[in-house]
Amino acid sequence: MSKTRIVSSRTHLAWLIVSYHFGLIFILFIYYLFNGFLPEEFTTLMSILTPIATLYAGTVFRYLGKSLKVTTKTNPDPIDLQIVYVHRLILIHFSVILFLLSSDALFNWVNFLTMITLLGSFEALFGGYMAYILQAVFGGEMND
Repeated sequence: MSKTRIVSSRTHLAWLIVSYHFGLIFILFIYYLFNGFLPEEFTTLMSILTPIATLYAGTVFRYLGKSLKVTTKTNPDPIDLQIVYVHRLILIHFSVILFLLSSDALFNWVNFLTMITLLGSFEALFGGYMAYILQAVFGGEMND
């Protein structure tokens, strides 16, 4: 029987956060390439999304780096309702950002200034709560 590595719920969430952020930046770049955004708009959006992605990714990569020092578990983590809740929050967070980007770049439902205002407001509101969630899920429990 081959030995399988079991990925913890936290590690799954960590990779999910990183992949969603890089996915959003990739989609933003694709929208820009296909003239969904003007150069000034693209620069503005990158200046909003990149620092946020860096904050989340930094926390997650710190956790992933520390988790490499921990021995591999033989049993999976039990399904924790808090992890399910956080997973759904992360999905909602990135879905709203993607919706806002698409509403301007693809459908022209809102003008750029309105989209930036909504994006900034959503990130400010959700970002504060996300910091607490990231700290609770990934921070402070593994020693160097």
